Amino acid sequence: LQSLLLMRQSIEHNENTNQIYLNGSCVNLGSFEDVKNHYSESNVIVFCFYYDKFGGGCLEYEFGENCIIDKLYSESFANQETGQRQTYTTTYLNSNGDTIYHEVGDDYERNYIFKKLLTWDLFEEFTNLTLEIIDFSEIHYCSADRLGPQNSYPKLPFSKFINVGARGQYTADVLFKNKKNEVYEKLLLKGENTLATQTDVWIDEILGENLKVSVEDTKTDIFILTFYSQNGKIDYYKPANVGFGYSYILPIIVSGLIAKEGEILIVENPEAHLHPRAQSKLTKFLAKVASCGVQVFIESHSEHILNGLRVCALDASVDINNEDISVLYFQDKENAPFAQIPINKDGSIDNWEDGFFDQTDKDFKILYGL
Repeated sequence: LQSLLLMRQSIEHNENTNQIYLNGSCVNLGSFEDVKNHYSESNVIVFCFYYDKFGGGCLEYEFGENCIIDKLYSESFANQETGQRQTYTTTYLNSNGDTIYHEVGDDYERNYIFKKLLTWDLFEEFTNLTLEIIDFSEIHYCSADRLGPQNSYPKLPFSKFINVGARGQYTADVLFKNKKNEVYEKLLLKGENTLATQTDVWIDEILGENLKVSVEDTKTDIFILTFYSQNGKIDYYKPANVGFGYSYILPIIVSGLIAKEGEILIVENPEAHLHPRAQSKLTKFLAKVASCGVQVFIESHSEHILNGLRVCALDASVDINNEDISVLYFQDKENAPFAQIPINKDGSIDNWEDGFFDQTDKDFKILYGL
């Protein structure tokens, strides 16, 4: 996940992406020595992104200690006329990022996609072409370290990509400025098809307290956010007086509602400060977001999140199935750093790795003497 976020925050600094920024709006990882594997003697870090667009392929970025891209290649494009896979195209950049050497085959599809490379020798134009394949700038990110209850939120500096910020610090700004924007039909629960209304109804659906969100423009550099209920009269509550759960899910809900088809949403620990029922409900919301064509990544330690996804695969109101869900269990094994856990069509799981959400069973065996 951090490799994606590094690309996003680097593009924010420089759309040409000729440097990787280890410290920025999404993550702060320190220096090259902090991020490289301490067993490795190499001074190069490689990111390789595989994608489906234009028939599939790979973008590979190499970063040295000076964080300059050394090489980028794409491979295995499909011919648009025949649909057949072709061989690969390789393009190299020197350490200064100002000279391009390329090898282009003679099949139609590769020439079509990379035809402009034959005359381009500017790094900026070349990189813009790669961003058409994977747009790393369009990544919504809700970190595990989200802001707790806040009475005020800063106003968002001008940005081409509207997002709530890694910690949710711009949630009030996004809500206020986009409150009348429509959301995808699949995300509608009830009421008006606006960001403001659907934020309220999803909070109620997940937490069940019938509280709504109010954002007040102070005409200064901050917004004031409060929660309120309306039962004959309107009662306002400071965020600190309604519990951490509201503040922790608010940026997730807003991010999911504003995310567009083809964009990415990364959510770390969505279960934080939520009871099991709310975790399951929030998982259903994220599954519905994914059904709208948004690539959703969830990093979680909660079995309720996992079970919520399994239920969503069987839920007719959620337009995803078991094949749309990829579960990866990361483990401390040198030869197998992660295991893929398939979900069956009926929502069951056969391959339960040791340590993979099995603590309840282990505890029960002790309690019941099994």
